[in-house]
Amino acid sequence: MHRIILLLLFTVNLQAQFSIEPSPTEASANASVAFFNADSEIYNNTDSTLNFVWKRITNELPNGWTSGICTNLGCLPPEVDEGTLFLESGYSVTFSCSFFPNDFAGNAKVEVNIWIEEDSSQMIQQTYLGYADPTNSVETDLKNLMSIFPNPIQKIFSITQNHDIHKVEIYNFLGQKVKTYAPQATYDFHLFPADLYFVKVFNKQNEIITVLKLIKG
Repeated sequence: MHRIILLLLFTVNLQAQFSIEPSPTEASANASVAFFNADSEIYNNTDSTLNFVWKRITNELPNGWTSGICTNLGCLPPEVDEGTLFLESGYSVTFSCSFFPNDFAGNAKVEVNIWIEEDSSQMIQQTYLGYADPTNSVETDLKNLMSIFPNPIQKIFSITQNHDIHKVEIYNFLGQKVKTYAPQATYDFHLFPADLYFVKVFNKQNEIITVLKLIKG
């Protein structure tokens, strides 16, 4: 009996070295968006740095969809199915699955195994579920009318057809959010370096209307 209790305590202690929340992770959007993310967080519960290995084992997507994994190193091309990451003691990092519906409605399921590099027995299987609703004609028209002006930009930019905007989020090329704006006539972006950025535009229901490319010259 003592041996069984000790074994159970040892197993619980190992499993507590890291955790992932929420599990499973779900996200939804309209099929007209360029992409949307299902974001989870990996937590290092130990007093030392952990090195992780991850591998996508399931990629069940509707016809026309692609998916990609985003880590602390940025968002990877859809064809990359495995990789590594590290996490310092007491910290957490966002680990996401990006879904690209390409105007096709449907439901997707992606499963990723994540384990400690030094001990493959310490593995968590994380599930990402993506749901895209059919595009209606009003949303399609609004998406097609929206654009950034000027583009490329030097300091400020505007978004055309901005009457239904709730917020605007700016992401760099690595998929990291760098700025959030409330709706306004012009957006000041002069503090950021020259690069390619992605602008997520949200409606008043906090749904992504579209994702636009922004070039800072």
